[in-house]
Amino acid sequence: MPVATLSAMGIVLAVVASMVIGAAWFGMFADQWTKALGKKKSEMKGAPMTYALQTVYALVTAYVLSHFVDYATADTLMEGAQTGFWIWLGFVATFTAGNTLWEGKHWDLWMINNGNYLLTLMAMGAILAVY
Repeated sequence: MPVATLSAMGIVLAVVASMVIGAAWFGMFADQWTKALGKKKSEMKGAPMTYALQTVYALVTAYVLSHFVDYATADTLMEGAQTGFWIWLGFVATFTAGNTLWEGKHWDLWMINNGNYLLTLMAMGAILAVY
């Protein structure tokens, strides 16, 4: 297997992008998201540990995605975004759709969450491709 060339700066910027996109996305869709979850806004408390763990998850995602971007030889914003799209379509969208089916969750929740995943992976891929 080839050894990937990774950029620490690209990974850090991709993590920041992930956090900013998530905050904006779920801020914009907060009412619909909590409704699809069957919860009230007052029940959705973001503790510091939740944000810390989400940052770690974003770091792992950026690290792994950077391998895919490098293996795809993506070196433009568009190529990086396309890599993020294919990762989303092939793995994230399909697995979460299966979860939605089997767990009987509402498709509104799938669309809100997956809109965030898609935008985040494409943005992270674009950043990682140019760094």
